[in-house]
Amino acid sequence: MNSDAFQTEILEVAQSAINYRKWLARLTFPYLGSNPLEFGSGIGDYAKEWLLLGLTKVTVSENSPSRLAMLRDVFSAYQAVETKEIDIESLGYTDEKYSSVVSLNVIEHLKNDHAALLACHKILENGGYFVAFTPAFPFLMSEFDKSVGHHRRYTKRHARELLIATGFEVVTVKYVNSIGWLAWLVGMKLLRLNPKDGFLLKIWDRLIIPLVAKSESWITPPFGQSILIVGRAL
Repeated sequence: MNSDAFQTEILEVAQSAINYRKWLARLTFPYLGSNPLEFGSGIGDYAKEWLLLGLTKVTVSENSPSRLAMLRDVFSAYQAVETKEIDIESLGYTDEKYSSVVSLNVIEHLKNDHAALLACHKILENGGYFVAFTPAFPFLMSEFDKSVGHHRRYTKRHARELLIATGFEVVTVKYVNSIGWLAWLVGMKLLRLNPKDGFLLKIWDRLIIPLVAKSESWITPPFGQSILIVGRAL
């Protein structure tokens, strides 16, 4: 199976993680504004969650032909959603400006994340937000990461330096999902497992994720499976 098809398969598996998806949608929603662009929208799950939270307009995008076709099909009846083909790494000049550019589990797939953030900066309104959610800690890089096309995992220092180098003011950079850090270390790094739909995923999502989300709304953990990155365009 090629990397593109494998990425789509993993996105479909992740559909079962309902509470996890809603948690990420809530974390990113405050920064979206009135006219956000999501790049690397996958199969559209997060855009649907943002609409449920009250978003009235969003542009979803993909550079994968198969996933772009899926997005167009999924959102064909949604007047609030525009679908575009965008390769953020080679995005040219556009007159359209967005209140935010958001990506969830995407920038780790990009060979040149620096160029991607520069492109995002150009299409943001003054004071608009760049928002990313991405895997954390390079030492957690697993065979699964490599097989799904990840080039890197981030640290808070790396994320801050990337934002500053591309003209953004650092708004927040924080680790997320502390329990997931341990699960990834054991399951993906040491045992070399792949995410699969099934009983364990559903139990994890229904019982563990709500507890982690609640606790991390009070206390920011010193480590996590992922990292939330938010910068403001100056």
